[in-house]
Amino acid sequence: MYKVLLIDDDVPMLQYLEKLIDWSSLQMELVGQSFSSEIALDIFQETQPDIVVTDIGLPIIDGIQLAWTFREMKPDVRIIFLTCYEDIHYLKQAFQLEANDYLIKDELTDQRLIDSIRKALNWIEARETSQERLALKQDIQRNKVLLKEQFLEAVFKGKSEQDTREFGKRLNVQLSHPGFRLALLRLDMKSMVDVYEMKDYALLQYAVYNIVEEFPTEKKITPFLYHNEGVYLLYNIDPASVGEDSMQGSFLSFIDEVSKIVKRYLKLNLWVYYCPDTVGLNCLDHSYRQISRYTEQAYYSPQELTQAPIRYVSYATMEPGGFDKELELVQQAFKKENPQLIDLALSNMRKRAMEQRILPSMVREAFEAVVRSTVLEMHAPMMEHLYALLKNSSHLEETEQLAKTALKRHLQYALNVKPGKAKDPELEKINSYIDDHVCETVTNVNIANYLHLNPSYFSRYFKKRYGRNFTDYVHLYKMDLAKSLLDNPGETMENVAYSLGYSDRAYFSKVFKKYVGTSPSEYKQRISKEK
Repeated sequence: MYKVLLIDDDVPMLQYLEKLIDWSSLQMELVGQSFSSEIALDIFQETQPDIVVTDIGLPIIDGIQLAWTFREMKPDVRIIFLTCYEDIHYLKQAFQLEANDYLIKDELTDQRLIDSIRKALNWIEARETSQERLALKQDIQRNKVLLKEQFLEAVFKGKSEQDTREFGKRLNVQLSHPGFRLALLRLDMKSMVDVYEMKDYALLQYAVYNIVEEFPTEKKITPFLYHNEGVYLLYNIDPASVGEDSMQGSFLSFIDEVSKIVKRYLKLNLWVYYCPDTVGLNCLDHSYRQISRYTEQAYYSPQELTQAPIRYVSYATMEPGGFDKELELVQQAFKKENPQLIDLALSNMRKRAMEQRILPSMVREAFEAVVRSTVLEMHAPMMEHLYALLKNSSHLEETEQLAKTALKRHLQYALNVKPGKAKDPELEKINSYIDDHVCETVTNVNIANYLHLNPSYFSRYFKKRYGRNFTDYVHLYKMDLAKSLLDNPGETMENVAYSLGYSDRAYFSKVFKKYVGTSPSEYKQRISKEK
């Protein structure tokens, strides 16, 4: 049954409309009648009718205004207007509203009203059919993505080439040429967390897949969503008709165009791994293993576009509890309600991992352990989708950024503070850069490049805007962190200096005394006595 609401400020007219036709024979249910536009709004909100029959000349809120409000509340509601006379102004507005009909009361008959109701019903049923078709199309598309994933899995596992080709042809995968090249596109999660929620990762992967799917490539390049690894590109070519350099140039040019579109529309960067060899379909499993191996080998590489080599990169292992000091610092950040200590702890983890070239899987596990341990300690809600992203992160900076984002959101939860807009967006951006590079030397040239400004101009601008030069600001910023670290009884001055990017202990002591007014050892003694 479809629901109908009748509105007219003339009560006898309402009674006439109710009895004019047999509503139930048209599969209609009268869910309300109203002589007041205000009451009609309440009834509409409560009953959500499919069709509204309303007088135009209502007092206070006329029928046109009322219909616009109904459309905002339920965009697909059908409107049938009633009026005592034909007015071109009302006709135009009814047309803009895409009303189903505009009926003159003096000419109203049961058949005319039935015809109008049937016209509205036809529109509703056609829309429902259209939605069903769209849902079916979406189901088919989703199934096709899954079937393509199964096809790629058969290729990567070296299944029978003949069976695999038959499977691929049914899915319209380009297989007509004997040569194939393989590449993997992975979302840069560091750029993702600034724009999207972590739970959106799978949806964004699908968006990248669709961008490739809709890209005009004469069907030579087929995209595949493969597990949580990313979007694989299968380039089908004829090696006899195209040179190796030309093939590679064409493939990389296509990938570059896709990367630009993803950057433009999704505001995301892509990590790209590709195999330089042209192989047969039955050898693509070898290309897949090369790319899989190099996604791990490139963990410490800053390059967005990476050619998969056959060489092996060795890594160091780490003893259990190797990052216990950093874990303590993160937990201290929660106790002191100081998010900068989170940045300092995780920056130190990144710096040590980079210097020692620790096995990537161990680094990911260490960052995950720091987040999980802190969350358990603070009784905050778990973010399981985050841990899946951490395990899947491609680069060290990604791992660090994901962990930082999670910990800061947990800290906000613990403080019952919702993320809000920064009081000074420019200074917040500068502070964010210092936080990310707190264990390094930060100069006005670094920050000017980060902000895409001339260093001289930035120095003058910063001094004028904030009343001190940028070097003093960085030192003051770091000395506040140094004081927090020195509050810990077991913390040494050497470790604090190293953590904040001061390689020379004497220089650190000099800077500390200049900005704090006392030496680090004197400060530590004073804090100890106060405690």
